[in-house]
Amino acid sequence: MSTRPRKGQPVAFSRELAVSPPVEAISGLRFNIQTLDGGEVLVDYAHLAPRWLALAFARALRRLAGLGGRLSVRSTVATYARILPLFFAYMTETEGVPSAPELLQARHVDGFEAWLAAKGKSPIHLLTILTKVIVALREVASEGRITFSDTLRNRLAYTTLTPMPASRPRDAYSPYIARQLRDAARADIGRIFQRFREPRPVATDSDLKVLEDGVHANIDARGILLHTDRKYKALLHARRVRGLSSENFCHQLHGWHYLTSQDVIPLMVFLALETGLEIECCMTLTVDCLQNPANGTVEIAYIKRRARGAEHKTLRVRDGSPRTPGGLIRQVVAITAAARRHRPSDNLWLHYGSGGLKSRLKHPQYLVDGWTT
Repeated sequence: MSTRPRKGQPVAFSRELAVSPPVEAISGLRFNIQTLDGGEVLVDYAHLAPRWLALAFARALRRLAGLGGRLSVRSTVATYARILPLFFAYMTETEGVPSAPELLQARHVDGFEAWLAAKGKSPIHLLTILTKVIVALREVASEGRITFSDTLRNRLAYTTLTPMPASRPRDAYSPYIARQLRDAARADIGRIFQRFREPRPVATDSDLKVLEDGVHANIDARGILLHTDRKYKALLHARRVRGLSSENFCHQLHGWHYLTSQDVIPLMVFLALETGLEIECCMTLTVDCLQNPANGTVEIAYIKRRARGAEHKTLRVRDGSPRTPGGLIRQVVAITAAARRHRPSDNLWLHYGSGGLKSRLKHPQYLVDGWTT
């Protein structure tokens, strides 16, 4: 097969496709925003004063979260919706509420910055809050329905009056620590995959075997095994009579069918070390995150929520055996297929934990600490 690219085909679009969809007018101060990632955010600015600025911020937030806007993820839109009322709280506290757009001056923005500093906000936190208010005011100014004063328009050209200190990112793991973590994760992953390849252990006692087969059949049919299940209680009683330990037994039974919360940690740590992705980015991966395979590589589509408007990103990684990032993700998708029949979810790390099938890890730092010790 030739590796030369195929000749492209000309494409034409109708004028109707070039027209931007109409933006819904904002006349109230309590409404929902449907974000581009499928989420929904409730915005309630009915209690804010002045009303004209609350309406302007509501319209600006709707446009920023709309098609072509810089906010595409629910968490980012929710953060903006939560932070913008701080500007109103400052004006109310200082008794400087402008009753008309022309009365909103640059001193209000400068005073808001000083107010945040007096509240004990760190320089980075202060900049994060101030940036969102500046972005909203710029969006209001660009709308054209409200005319700001010249001094305020000049003030919106920059974010802060004071220089920000250089950021101090965390040091990466040393090669020795990274190698130790990678080796430990690789060993655990080998045992996890081996568990799903091998047949389940069969009890030597015929009565126990019948009870265990019935319990596993219930898990296959219903998804999870409840502690009140009669067959499960009968199995526990039979084990107790024979002097067998049943500590964490329900978790072990489900572990033959699904990933467990303890399994997810080494898988996620290994993927993070091999790709350089942050753990928070790994946690939000979906089953269809692999795309555009080519020449032994594949792209991972992921979300970086702190990217401030550019949350959706891709990373090209190696693809092949389960020792590669792409192969590891494919293996996890295959293993979690049984769980998805009972709990539909597009999250990659669907697992059993806390008595049910979960799509997100609870207390991940606690689990990571337990795995590393």
